[in-house]
Parts: sequence; C-alpha cells; structure tokens
Amino acid sequence: MQRNMVEQSNMETMHRMQQFNTMGTTRRSANKRMPGAGRYQYEIELRNGDVIVREGRIEKYEIGDVFIVGNNRNFKIIKPDSTVRMSRVYGDEKLVGLPYGNNWVFRVVTGAIQGYSPYPDRSPRHVAYMQIERGGVVERVDIDYLRGRMAGHEEALALLEMEKVGEAMQRYNRDMDDEVEGE
Repeated sequence: MQRNMVEQSNMETMHRMQQFNTMGTTRRSANKRMPGAGRYQYEIELRNGDVIVREGRIEKYEIGDVFIVGNNRNFKIIKPDSTVRMSRVYGDEKLVGLPYGNNWVFRVVTGAIQGYSPYPDRSPRHVAYMQIERGGVVERVDIDYLRGRMAGHEEALALLEMEKVGEAMQRYNRDMDDEVEGE
C-alpha cells in the first residue's frame, strides 16, 4: 500500500513538472547541458536513515531539483527535502552534496572556507554557496564578506575581483594552509 502511495506521488510530481513545462513557467536547465548533467552513480542518505546507491540523473527546475532513478516507464523521484546528503560517486571518492532549500549543493572547495556548487561537478567555476565553519550553515556567497576575510591575500583577492569565487576560495585556503605549516 505504501509503495503505491510513493509511486502515485512520483507520478503526480512528474505530472506537475510537465504541466509547468507546458505553461512555460518552469525551465528545466538540464536542456542547457548543465555541468555534471547525465546519469551518474550517487550515494543517497535518506532522512529515515536508509542509504541507497543508485545510478540516476538530477534535473533542475525553477521550483527545485529532482533526482530521477530508472527510465521513462519505471522510475522513482527523490527530492532534496527527503535526504540528509547526496554524494556523486567518483570511483573511491565522493563529491558530497547537501540539501539546500529545494536543491542540492555539492562541496567542491574544502579548507578554511568551503565552497559549494549547485552542480554535481568537481569544478570550482560554479561556486555559489559558502560555509565558513565546519558543520556551520551553508549560505549564498557574500562577496563583501569574502573581501574582508581574504584581506592581505592579494592573489585570492585578485581572483575574487575577476568573479572567480571558487578559485579565490581555493587560493585563500592554500595560503591559510601555508601559514599554519610555517608556524
């Protein structure tokens, strides 16, 4: 009975997405060949404690992300609000993703300042979110805050001024690591 309810919920979600698409109010950015688009292996930790490993794809809509497992006739939908984390698996490595509102964000920069991208791709080019303290709140990038934090780190600031936020975070983190090693 519960499985039928889940399948019905999945069908209703897909129907709503199709309705939005035909009305022109929801854009699916997967059509633009977003970074990390395609079917990949993911490890998903659900809120109920289950951990599943599945191949699937993330589709991005204006109203939020959905993770689709299966094909057109036999599929399941997982939404960010039902997950604790979602990691894209790269062999032995994982690109850790966290739910952020109706989307997932993936940690692509680690160190003193962590950077998150809305795409399941390792590139720092699309960093749009930051986390200042480990275990702290993930929030939208605040350029003014980063300028103040990176004061005295000229190479990081230069990258930040060129709007290369992820690369600026990486440079700053390397500088911070070098300062710790030098002590």
